[in-house]
Amino acid sequence: VNYEAAKMMARLSRANGISRFVFASTCSVYGESDDIIDESSDLNPVSLYATTKIDAERALLESTDEVFQPTILRLATAYGWSHRPRFDLVANLLSAKAVTDKDISVFNGEQWRPFVNTRDISRAVIAALEAPLESVGGEIFNVGDNAQNYTISQLGQIVAAAVPGTVVNEVRNAEDPRNYQVCFDKIQEVLGFRAVMTLEAGIQEIVDAVVEGKVTDWKDPKYSNLKQM
Repeated sequence: VNYEAAKMMARLSRANGISRFVFASTCSVYGESDDIIDESSDLNPVSLYATTKIDAERALLESTDEVFQPTILRLATAYGWSHRPRFDLVANLLSAKAVTDKDISVFNGEQWRPFVNTRDISRAVIAALEAPLESVGGEIFNVGDNAQNYTISQLGQIVAAAVPGTVVNEVRNAEDPRNYQVCFDKIQEVLGFRAVMTLEAGIQEIVDAVVEGKVTDWKDPKYSNLKQM
């Protein structure tokens, strides 16, 4: 789906004379790095998901011509409320689990992740669609904010602060080696984009939604992309 569907949509767009094509990629393409990463940094995928996103990015950019001008948005780790809230996203998952279990596990807490709220993802897509085509056509933008690079341990402490009494367990394993801090200067300089939602506010929004019963069972497979498929 990540690769073949993206190629198919690009072919359809070119055939219909569509210029603006915004592709939702991921900062997971950076994989594992001790450096602060920008759009020109080497890619180091550690999952099939990230590898197929890279393949899709390349297919789209190779299709660029005088009409078809795709824009690649590499999204930071998403969090926050949405029409179909997802609880396979680490910040949302920990927030919901804190409410119902008062006990959360943080895996490999020293690893870094950039975060971005669902509202800000939407704002970034709109900004890319409304910007002059010469500014965004054939370009790659990391989507997020320099202020929202956090370690997984820091994330756990923010969740615990939102749900007093939550026990935070630090666990180590080798299942997910991703570790990256991301620079978001380009999207700020070119599109004037800065995040308006903080991680603390987004976590509180999820906590409130679970407490108020807006989500009756956050473990339902419909709230997880993988389980739903």
